[in-house]
Amino acid sequence: MLHPRYKQKSPAMLCHAIPLGFTSAMAMASSSLTVLLSFIFLAIAAAEPASGTAQHFLGVNYGRLGDDLPPPHIALEFARSAGAAAVRFYDANATFLAAAASSGLGFVPAVPNELIVSLAASQRAADAWVASTLLPFRRNRRLRYLFVGNEVLSDPTTKSRWSRLVPAITNLRRALRRHGLSRVKVSTTLGMDALVGQNVFPPSAGVFRPDIIDVAVRPLLAFLERTDSYLFFDAYTYFTWSANHTIVPLTYALLEPSPAPGFQYHDPGTGLSYTNLLDHMLDAVVAAMCRAGYCGVRLALAETGWPNAGDLNEFGANVRNAA
Repeated sequence: MLHPRYKQKSPAMLCHAIPLGFTSAMAMASSSLTVLLSFIFLAIAAAEPASGTAQHFLGVNYGRLGDDLPPPHIALEFARSAGAAAVRFYDANATFLAAAASSGLGFVPAVPNELIVSLAASQRAADAWVASTLLPFRRNRRLRYLFVGNEVLSDPTTKSRWSRLVPAITNLRRALRRHGLSRVKVSTTLGMDALVGQNVFPPSAGVFRPDIIDVAVRPLLAFLERTDSYLFFDAYTYFTWSANHTIVPLTYALLEPSPAPGFQYHDPGTGLSYTNLLDHMLDAVVAAMCRAGYCGVRLALAETGWPNAGDLNEFGANVRNAA
């Protein structure tokens, strides 16, 4: 059983995909210590045509922890048949990347957290990793992004990786360029716990934690701005709503219309009004980026979702709300 914070989600998620009413995308069920979670992966401009116009679409996160899992070609075909346009992995397993590359889906490999320090320390190691892992897919235009680590800044027990995140990202980008993969944008994913107290009330109050801002966040934002890449965030409206259910109604977190006269959250700092919690949360990240001095960095949603089951004290976690 996996805690919600562990993002190596089971491919069984793909086998229990259900349509999300407000996105016509896919939700994926994954077991955790206390809840079953639904997740979607939103790739913004994961493929940009020559015109420069960004293509917005939805895809799935594909983890591999679990038993009785379907072969990758079956799971990927199911993802495609359900409407997914891309698949994101939590590592760079050659078998799964090859299956994704031949599936017609966009695909996003990842560098595991445990490799960050070694890749930051050695350009030769970064060159070797790209050559052995991604070079076979050099001609596949559906390979557009590489994620380096997953919510690295969420784990206080591995602080040694925090300062090495951007050096690893920089070495890998240099290696990609050397191997004819300069089109591949390099980034990482952050969780809402990158904000002080995960506070999003109001959105304009968003600020990055002081223990990560100088050691990792500002260098990361500077890199993303310089390379025209995206900051990818994981934003689960369930967790924010469940901790603040006396402030905002359930419909606000589910992106559903509120009963008349309709609920809106007003931000006194900006004068903006919000009709759903997802926009609300992402604007808190934007506010944090602006406070860090990087208003121009583009933001993309890596994960979101809702639990389809939970313990008695986890109210709101049910199939209807997940759907």
